[in-house]
Amino acid sequence: MLVLGIDPGTATTGYGVIRALEDNLEVIEFGLIETDKNDTGGKRLVSIYKQVNKILRRVNPDIIAIERLFFATNAKTAMAVGQASGIMLFAAAKNNLETV
Repeated sequence: MLVLGIDPGTATTGYGVIRALEDNLEVIEFGLIETDKNDTGGKRLVSIYKQVNKILRRVNPDIIAIERLFFATNAKTAMAVGQASGIMLFAAAKNNLETV
C-alpha cells in the first residue's frame, strides 16, 4: 500500500510518501509544498491545490492521511490551516482517493 501523509499549512505543507508491505515500511519521497507569502489567501490555496495534484499524479497513492488540527491558540492560524486541509480533502476527493 502506498500512503501519502500530509501535514497541512498555508505557508508550508509537509508531505511524505511511504510504501507499507506487511511489517516493512519504505520511504519513497518527502518534501514541502510552499506558497508565496505575498499572495492572497485564495491564491495560496490555489497553489496548494495545484501542487498536491502534481504529487498525486506523480506518486499515485492508495490512500491519503491528512493530519488534523488538534490545538490552536491563534484562531486566525487555525482557520488558515483548516482551509488548507479542506483544499487537500477536495483534491483527494477529485482523485477518488480515501482520506484518513
